[in-house]
Amino acid sequence: MTIAQRHEGFREELLRSRISQVEGQRAKWPVHRVLFTVGAMLVPSGLSCLVIGWIQIARTVFVFDQLPYLASWGLIGLALVVLGGFFYFAYWNALSVQQGRQQLELLRSIHESLVLAGATAPTVAAPAGLVVTSAGSMFHRAECSVIRSAARVRSVTAAETLKLKPCGVCRPQL
Repeated sequence: MTIAQRHEGFREELLRSRISQVEGQRAKWPVHRVLFTVGAMLVPSGLSCLVIGWIQIARTVFVFDQLPYLASWGLIGLALVVLGGFFYFAYWNALSVQQGRQQLELLRSIHESLVLAGATAPTVAAPAGLVVTSAGSMFHRAECSVIRSAARVRSVTAAETLKLKPCGVCRPQL
């Protein structure tokens, strides 16, 4: 084994150990908790900056005395409130993504348990009393006034109700 090969092996081992250290340090604080905390600090800070700026502006009636306070406290406060709002929005998005992933994992585990148990997918019964014309794009109740004069009417299957629209006159319920 040459020195270059030993050096390459050492580099690979060092890389593996660093990666395992990084993976072990992950998720002390979930991302959504960090976003919420930062947003919870920025919004009140921005509001307090706006209040301080308003107090300073209210002390004088001269516009040239008010502009420095408006530029410093007012704009900084506004920026902090908007930035905090973005962090709250990111918190909400991260939380909804996390909940969606949890629901997906739950559905996958239920599906796997059903497949292992040998269960089949539930079948949907065809709705009773719903009809469609031969060239129709909507399903109707059997007593609907729209299809009363139609020559060819047939029953609707469950699969067809997913593809067809319900009639706006008789408003059939599935």
